[in-house]
Amino acid sequence: MGDARPLAGWGRHPVRRGRVARSERLAVPADGSRVAPRGLGRAYGDAALPAPGDTRIAGSKHADRVLHFVPATGDIRAEAGLSLD
Repeated sequence: MGDARPLAGWGRHPVRRGRVARSERLAVPADGSRVAPRGLGRAYGDAALPAPGDTRIAGSKHADRVLHFVPATGDIRAEAGLSLD
């Protein structure tokens, strides 16, 4: 999974260290360890960060598909890594 690196949310505070697993098919680790989900890391505060003491993050940046869209109403259902930018 690589070395821990600094992670922050939208406001860049607080900053915590974490290891991000990036995959299109994320799964719970076989050893049963905890993993925090993370979308694009744009949440305010610490919602996009691991809890203190945890370092494993399941990054969903590559999970960026539109699952359902109704043009007439604008209703959309998408995966966590989708950016509307």
